[in-house]
Amino acid sequence: MAMLSDVQSDAPDCGEYMETMSQMYKGGFLRQRNEYKLNPEAIEKLGTFSEDYRIVIVFADWC
Repeated sequence: MAMLSDVQSDAPDCGEYMETMSQMYKGGFLRQRNEYKLNPEAIEKLGTFSEDYRIVIVFADWC
């Protein structure tokens, strides 16, 4: 299992990474990002863990 320490400190964020993608893939990722809606109930639930854990969110499309 990957650990947070495995993530490079200079790794690009999602927006920076999408800017480097080829046009063939970039459009789909941008569309998903723009249409994504946060689930307020999930955010509230995650908030109950935020003092005891570091929460890392990963954006990926595996299809």
